[in-house]
Amino acid sequence: MKKQLLVLACVIFMVNNLLAQLDNYLPDYIVKDEAALNYIDTSNIDPVMFFPVFGGNFWEYKTYYVPNEPYYFIEQIEKDTTLADGTLLAYWYARYFPDRPRYSIDTNFVVIFDPEGSNFTQFKLNTFIGDIWLERDTLWDNHNMYYRYVNEYPGTYFGQPTIYKEFVYFVLIDEEGDIFEDHLATIILAYGFGKVYLQYSGYAPEILIGAVINGVKYGSLTDINNSDFSTLISELKLHQNYPNPFNSFTNISFNLPQAGFINLVIYNLLGEKISEVSKDYFTAGTHTLSVNLAKVNSTLSSGIYIYTLNTSTQITSRKMVYLK
Repeated sequence: MKKQLLVLACVIFMVNNLLAQLDNYLPDYIVKDEAALNYIDTSNIDPVMFFPVFGGNFWEYKTYYVPNEPYYFIEQIEKDTTLADGTLLAYWYARYFPDRPRYSIDTNFVVIFDPEGSNFTQFKLNTFIGDIWLERDTLWDNHNMYYRYVNEYPGTYFGQPTIYKEFVYFVLIDEEGDIFEDHLATIILAYGFGKVYLQYSGYAPEILIGAVINGVKYGSLTDINNSDFSTLISELKLHQNYPNPFNSFTNISFNLPQAGFINLVIYNLLGEKISEVSKDYFTAGTHTLSVNLAKVNSTLSSGIYIYTLNTSTQITSRKMVYLK
């Protein structure tokens, strides 16, 4: 019992010490601002959007492996799929993860890294501040690795309102009864963007400087120029609505490889038309349409609905969850 109390006291002290230092290392991109909550429907938060690993999403990070020599690298999800039990599988670069997903997110919003390989529990997106979980079942250098959710606050990133979640990655070391925490890394996720900050102890941080999320470009992307960016939207793609689930407003984005007429329609599970969101001519590129289902039909019940994008050559659909 004394040993457990000692561990708890050490953990509380280290968390408080870490929180006291957070403002000292946050980059300029991360802006704390309580006013951001005025622009976020906190009753309609989709935890998955703290880690939006959907097909076509693209992130560019900046770090320093050598002083005064910035290094840029990208991460991109090539495709995603949803299993029958609701688990989202996200596939990264094929050359690194051939024929297996890089991430999975289950219906409890638990993020697993390399679910068919290493199977590490990385993030819990719908948990409480102070929660701790084991990363893996196997030991690393005779020690267990853990994650802890340490803080949450509103602010802006790329000038957009968001909510930040901060995690620490650490190992508990027991040396002849003396227990202490060895801090390995700090990770910050931002709602609508995903991972925006990662710093391993003793190394320069990796900071998100640009992204393409659900077809929308944010920040500056140095590894691709404008013509290269167009290749990211060279095929028809209907993105997951955001937020989802939702209780009034939601946004639907889609990519058009070439200009033309489109028809965006929402159906119920019986195939009955609920709303024709748009039937119009659109230029090539990425477009976002806002939908207010409560205004369209005040008698709609909560449940799953299908939204379908029709062009002259293709039809593609996705599911959305409406909570009245």
